Amino acid sequence: MSYKHTVLKVSGMGCHSCVSHINDALLALGGVQTLEVRMREGHVAVDHDADAISVEALVQVLGEEGYDALPAST
Repeated sequence: MSYKHTVLKVSGMGCHSCVSHINDALLALGGVQTLEVRMREGHVAVDHDADAISVEALVQVLGEEGYDALPAST
């Protein structure tokens, strides 16, 4: 496996319930090694299996949960 560190700018996070939803949605993808949601900064940092999960897939899952996300860095 080839792991990649991706930081996403995420808008729409306003409470701890949002953090929980984001954690659950991204962890459900499988292939996520570590995940850190920083609500105040509006960032989500994900270490993921680059062969199994693309940055676009991370953005798409967050969009399906109602959050706007863009790569901050990869």
